[in-house]
Amino acid sequence: MLKNLEAERARLQMTKMEVAKEIGVSAKTYTSYVTEKTPIPSDVLMTLARLFMCRADYLLGITDNRS
Repeated sequence: MLKNLEAERARLQMTKMEVAKEIGVSAKTYTSYVTEKTPIPSDVLMTLARLFMCRADYLLGITDNRS
């Protein structure tokens, strides 16, 4: 599970449906990204990073540094 991705969603007080709409996917697809059942396409990952104003590698759990 991508804990940092969910933490950022919670930080902005957004629902999964709201994030999914912002990035142009269904809530089911967003959930599959979070649970790592489906890899996040690079363009979607960059959109998420811009939305949450943090680094993409932070969202993926590669680093603990969000900026």
